Amino acid sequence: MTLETWDDNIRLNLYSPFLVTKTFLPIMRAQQYGRIVSITSIMANLNYPGFGAYSAAKAGLEALMRTIAIEEAKHGILVNMFDPGNLRTEQNPRGEKEPDSVVDKIVNLASLTENGSSGEVVRALT
Repeated sequence: MTLETWDDNIRLNLYSPFLVTKTFLPIMRAQQYGRIVSITSIMANLNYPGFGAYSAAKAGLEALMRTIAIEEAKHGILVNMFDPGNLRTEQNPRGEKEPDSVVDKIVNLASLTENGSSGEVVRALT
């Protein structure tokens, strides 16, 4: 794996969610309410040849989101991670389902009420 490939994976799958979260946390804290849904992958916990950078980034993302969930719960901020499964993407052209097939589940997580009730919660962190 090249350093460029490593950097690209870390930037896309770890830095980007960090930067988006960092940008919106002050707003969420001020309103004492917020929902964060991060897209994770089973690859965070698997060892598959050629996917070391992706797996490392997703494992880092999960650790970051668990920490944010604990730190921000007092501000009414609920953090969830969603593993969409085997999606068909440019990186995974043999995926079993289209990306748009999971949109409703992600919106559902982002719409959880104060008591955490709504539809399916895939992986609640708080």
